[in-house]
Amino acid sequence: MRKYFLTCAIALLATGNVNATTGEGQLQISATISRTNTVSCDPLNFGTIYIKNGEYGTVTVTGPDMYTASDSVIKVVGATHGSCSAFNTDLPIENIMIAGDNGNIVTFKDASGNAVADAALTFLPTPPAVEVTGELNIYDTTPSGAYQTTATILIVQ
Repeated sequence: MRKYFLTCAIALLATGNVNATTGEGQLQISATISRTNTVSCDPLNFGTIYIKNGEYGTVTVTGPDMYTASDSVIKVVGATHGSCSAFNTDLPIENIMIAGDNGNIVTFKDASGNAVADAALTFLPTPPAVEVTGELNIYDTTPSGAYQTTATILIVQ
């Protein structure tokens, strides 16, 4: 029995802690910081839109008191483009954007948070400002009502 005890004790002493390394590497960490300036904007207003019941429609505001509309839109009253002041309007158009995940698309929602329309915005540098135009897509299920939304406009210098 003693020889088995001695054999086990020698075996235990011979084994040591084994730490296995499963991987090793380096992580590169970086940041890009872009300074933005505060701009003030006059609203983009698609106006009061009279559209056939149960039909999808679009209204595109193209400039001051100028718009086009799909056939389902009967009349538009009071549509006006937006305008934002900028420090440097000689910037490339890709330097003007909306802060968010949907590119230059904003969504209109009802009181319950359901999407009822969306608008794709377009920016046009016209020194000393940036004109904001866009196309409003009205869903065929959009109920009558007044809807508004806001967006943060970034002009990256």
